[in-house]
Amino acid sequence: VTGVITSIVNTTYGNVYITDAEGNTFYIYGLYDQLGTRYDGMATKPAVGDTITVFGVAGNYKGTAQIKNATLIAYTAAAK
Repeated sequence: VTGVITSIVNTTYGNVYITDAEGNTFYIYGLYDQLGTRYDGMATKPAVGDTITVFGVAGNYKGTAQIKNATLIAYTAAAK
């Protein structure tokens, strides 16, 4: 799934909300890099406004699409 980070809920685990190009919102419940490093240990962390691509098993939590323990495949920093 690729989307823009709209908010960061937890900076330890990398719990973030993203919105894809079609306007769908996903809750990423735990964000890890490809080496398995948790969000708080990443050298460069995606921030609000950045576009990320994640891989993981999609599910549903209280009516919101969710990906638990997602792997960060790529990200593009927002223009500052």
